[in-house]
Amino acid sequence: MRQILRLTYIMLKGNGIASLGSDARKKRKFGSLGSLLLFLFLFVYLGAMMSGSSIGIYKMLEPLSLTTMIPGLYLSAAAIMTFVFGAVYVISIFYYSSDVTRFLPLPLKAGEIISAKLLVTAVYIEMVMAMLLLPSLTVYGVLSEASFQYYVLMVLSLILMPFIPLCLAAVIVILLMRLTPFARNKDRFNTVSGLVLMLGTFGFVFFIQNLSSKTDGDLAQIIENGAANVSSAAMSVFPGVRQAASLLTSSRLELLDLLLLILFVAVSWLIMLLAGRAFYFQGAVSMGVSGGRKRKISSGELAAAGKSGNIFWTLMLKDIRILLRTPIFLMNNVIMNFIWPIFLLVPFITGSEETIQLPALRLMAQQLNYSSNLPITIVMSIVFGFAAFVTGTNGIAASCLSREGRLLYFMKIIPVSYNKQILAKVSVSVMMAVFGCLIALIAGWIFFLPPIWLALPLLLVLPAAVILPALASVFFDLLWPKLHWDNEQRAVKQNMNVLYGMLVTMLLIAVTIVPSFLLSWFWPAALAALIIIPWTLIIALFFLLRLMATRQMIGIEA
Repeated sequence: MRQILRLTYIMLKGNGIASLGSDARKKRKFGSLGSLLLFLFLFVYLGAMMSGSSIGIYKMLEPLSLTTMIPGLYLSAAAIMTFVFGAVYVISIFYYSSDVTRFLPLPLKAGEIISAKLLVTAVYIEMVMAMLLLPSLTVYGVLSEASFQYYVLMVLSLILMPFIPLCLAAVIVILLMRLTPFARNKDRFNTVSGLVLMLGTFGFVFFIQNLSSKTDGDLAQIIENGAANVSSAAMSVFPGVRQAASLLTSSRLELLDLLLLILFVAVSWLIMLLAGRAFYFQGAVSMGVSGGRKRKISSGELAAAGKSGNIFWTLMLKDIRILLRTPIFLMNNVIMNFIWPIFLLVPFITGSEETIQLPALRLMAQQLNYSSNLPITIVMSIVFGFAAFVTGTNGIAASCLSREGRLLYFMKIIPVSYNKQILAKVSVSVMMAVFGCLIALIAGWIFFLPPIWLALPLLLVLPAAVILPALASVFFDLLWPKLHWDNEQRAVKQNMNVLYGMLVTMLLIAVTIVPSFLLSWFWPAALAALIIIPWTLIIALFFLLRLMATRQMIGIEA
């Protein structure tokens, strides 16, 4: 067991919990501190949301004397979430972390490697469960005036219960990766699985949006009728959920339920070990197969491929192809530009008219005229803020050098200036954001039908709104690029530069929008502020980039 714990610590350190910062030594401590602060912020934010929802559900179910079903409902939801997201984590940690080949020559037993990887996966899952369930179940304990025993059993249940669905997900993934050729195609499987998870997320958002339009009585009826079915299904599929729920709802210690929960965890772990010893290593070693079929290139295609073209567009095209052909980059950088417009449209598609008052908003938009100074200023500010937010959150500019990884030397050997190469990467971020913003603008135009003349000020605001965040975000990756990674997701998902880019985007939005509201008494003056301020900052950042780019690039070692 000691060897498993030591191996788990090594894997956790290598998988990113202790390495979310940049590669520069002087930035590692700061990056780890930033990661800790980010996690604490997410914990407090999600904890507040879940606590508020728990209070609302408890008050709705209390008149019906159904509050005792709350722990079972939360634990059932946790089991389903652990199974779904656990499968994704198992794929990433068991197969795409590229450390298996390093461990195999070492004097380690197969069970130790598999158990350590399971514990690493469990740590990530437990972190998510702690943010989502710990506040909810704590609120239930406080409102129900539970004893100290409840809180001890709550922590114990949250630690043990997720292992059961996680082991089941691991068994399914191990069999799938070993026996299905489709799953062993890393690029194709990553893309398809990511899209499936995204569709599932949208389904969840639609479901929550529909619930938000219900009255308290309707929602209580839905919970009363449907929650029991969901809990019953989860308890039937995942042994141990029923026992964990019984431990939290019983007024005395149910020793038999506790022993059964521990037994189910041990049996699940044993089954996962047996499946891993039989199928895991063969599947892990055969990973790395990329998509693509061999085919002959015709003489015409070969001649076309050898033709020279515009250097700047060629550099942009190289980055675009990498973004589209790498599943992790596609899901986290490209599709992010189109997710926000969809989320923006969800309330208008699923919400009731009483909730969102779409007819009233459409009527207000249609009645806008040249004298509607404050409303027009608000619309222009929303468009600017939304476009800047989309650009700042896509992470393309903030990870432009990190995505190159150890291949950064290519940027140093080609006969193109560093300024031109970096500006080409910034242009890719701008182009992707423009596509997403135009989709949102067109959809908003269809929903609200404002006067046609309003399109001109909105289009005048848009260019600076997408260029400014991209140009500002690239400085972080220029100063602290994360080049040493063995997994694409560490270049974008575990890169603090992306977070810094988001934070500076929020600051730039505030710096630009606040002066425009001070001039909202005359909307052309507000429009001038939304154009002059960001373009002034863009020009300043452009000249700063020209001064810094060459010196920083020379000092970077790939």
